[in-house]
Amino acid sequence: MIETRGRKDLIKQGKKRVKLALNFLADEVYTNRQILKEVTGITSSQGIGGFIKRLEKLGFAKEINLPSVEEPNKTYKIIGITSQGMAEVGFTDRRGFELSKLKHSQLLHKFLCQQVHLQAISESQRFISGRWLTDEWFGGKNVKRPDAIIITQDNQKIAIEAERTIKSKYRYQQIIVQYLKMIKANQISKVRYVMPDQAKAKMVEKAIKSIKSVTVSTNGQKRLFTLNDDIWRWFYFETI
Repeated sequence: MIETRGRKDLIKQGKKRVKLALNFLADEVYTNRQILKEVTGITSSQGIGGFIKRLEKLGFAKEINLPSVEEPNKTYKIIGITSQGMAEVGFTDRRGFELSKLKHSQLLHKFLCQQVHLQAISESQRFISGRWLTDEWFGGKNVKRPDAIIITQDNQKIAIEAERTIKSKYRYQQIIVQYLKMIKANQISKVRYVMPDQAKAKMVEKAIKSIKSVTVSTNGQKRLFTLNDDIWRWFYFETI
């Protein structure tokens, strides 16, 4: 059969969408239908359903129905990458999606992080999910890992914290100390807190900025940091 130009274009577009989906899933491991639509540029529910069936037929992904523990009577269609899908985009050392490893209570937090990922893609920035940030990446053990790191085109490393709930003051103090150490060591340039709405953004910013000082221990020496505007310039509070 002679392929028409239109058919060739469709085949090329289909392959491009598979690659886009697998590159995204290789980092995130799983996602939902709405986010996958945004990744691939597929606009219709029928279209994304057919695309997922194609991924399943190729052995690259699998779809399951997962009830939300945070939203009553809500079920998500979760698309998880397989080990074969990982290998297809060069990650032979990464395991595919395993339902037993999924933390149901973290589902909405995961989707919030993925919205940040989509934004990074649209701005041609590199996004690294926190699950792939090893101790060696930060040059030490037991280092608090951000939800993600974004590397901008001018090579700034921005730590991402996706917040859906307010943490305790003590926990925020610990996090600030860790990030000040990372900024001083030039491991990151700034910290970006991302919230699902403006009300939550204001609450998180207020909770964090209510902390007036922290003590940072480095090489056995303790230093008191007064948290003023010179420090807060490294911290951003935004909605997605």
